[in-house]
Amino acid sequence: MVLTLAGAACHHQKEPSTTPTPDASHSRGGNGPTGVAPARNLTRGSWALVTLHGRPAAPGNRGKPLTVRFAPDGTVIGFGGCNGYTGKYANRADEIRVTAVVMASEMSCTRGMTAERDFLATLGKIDGWRVNGGQLELLVSGSPVAVFDPQ
Repeated sequence: MVLTLAGAACHHQKEPSTTPTPDASHSRGGNGPTGVAPARNLTRGSWALVTLHGRPAAPGNRGKPLTVRFAPDGTVIGFGGCNGYTGKYANRADEIRVTAVVMASEMSCTRGMTAERDFLATLGKIDGWRVNGGQLELLVSGSPVAVFDPQ
C-alpha cells in the first residue's frame, strides 16, 4: 500500500538562542501565532500522539502510542496504530511536504486500524506546525489537529 500525503508548515527564521520559545512557530499565510520555528524543534526526536482533532488519541495495536519522527535527513517514520510507516518530507522556508508514505507491513489488526486511517489522513491535511509548551502541534488553518509529546 502506498499513500501520498502532502501538507505545508511554517515559516522559519534563524533563532538567536538555542532555547525554544513556548510558541515557536506559525502557519502559512499568517493565520497562526507568530514566532520562530527552527527545524531542530521538529527533528529533535520521536513524538507520541496525545490528541487527534481535540480528542484523546486512541492507542494502537497492543496499546502502543501512534508516533511520528521527522529525521534531519528528510525521512519521516513512525507507528500508525497497526503498521509502521516511512516516507520522505521536505521542510523548506514556508512549507513541509510529506510524500510517498509506505506501510512497513500490511497487518490487519483488531485494534488500531481506525486510529491508523484517521492519523494518516490527518498527516495529509496539515498546513503548519509549532512546538508549544514542549509539545509538537500539527496545524490546519492555524489550529492544532494533532498534538504530540516527546518520546
